[in-house]
Amino acid sequence: VQAASNGDNPIMSVKPTLKLQWPGDLVNQVLTGDARHLGKAIPRNSVDLVMCDPPYLKADLPIYSWLSRFAYRVLKPGGYLFVYGGMEHLPTILSRLTESRLHWFWLDTLSHADGTPSIYSKHLYSVTKPLVVMTKGKPTRLPWRRTLHSDHMDKRFHEWGQGIGVPHKLILLLTDPGDIVCDPFCGGGTVAAACSLSGRQYVTFEADPFTAEQARIRLGWIQYPLQPPDLKAEQPALFRDNPDPQQANGD
Repeated sequence: VQAASNGDNPIMSVKPTLKLQWPGDLVNQVLTGDARHLGKAIPRNSVDLVMCDPPYLKADLPIYSWLSRFAYRVLKPGGYLFVYGGMEHLPTILSRLTESRLHWFWLDTLSHADGTPSIYSKHLYSVTKPLVVMTKGKPTRLPWRRTLHSDHMDKRFHEWGQGIGVPHKLILLLTDPGDIVCDPFCGGGTVAAACSLSGRQYVTFEADPFTAEQARIRLGWIQYPLQPPDLKAEQPALFRDNPDPQQANGD
């Protein structure tokens, strides 16, 4: 592992042949390299949540088979996998994500608050994006939450960047301070930034050196709040502590 100083975020350039030590060489670092190699350094049952936005062009679909195996190995029992996906290839994505022993949980929907990406092959303006939810066995956390999300796209750090609102909300809801969240496809560092804002630790990989450096710069700007946000107090509509019993079995 080669490291150079960059504020509070060292520049980590990793060769697959080098031995990474868990957790020191991986946690709260943006590692440059292929997640399929770097991810081998994460021990089994050591991550509390996996959340990522993989590439979802047709040529990229095999990565979801790897992601399924990877998430099943590194997640703690009862942990969640949240995966942004493309609607056009959703059947294949779902099929590949179930190749391991991960359990299908739900299909959340992200509504774009701005912009309508064009699906040229079908002449569609898409205003939503699927968010696939899987679990490793029976989930250890089962809070009431909404399955329809709205967020602004954020292209400042990556051309396909997502907004930070949804990851931030889910991380606060499904993990505790100090827990480890893994994003094997860092991109502009949205998930890692959400972790930093929430007092969670992150493990993330990015294959492109320039993009990885952009993510490190972004993370260097973030200061963990002195008082962690109380999501339940700030956004009570996200929680339903006393749901209508007639609706408890449906959605």
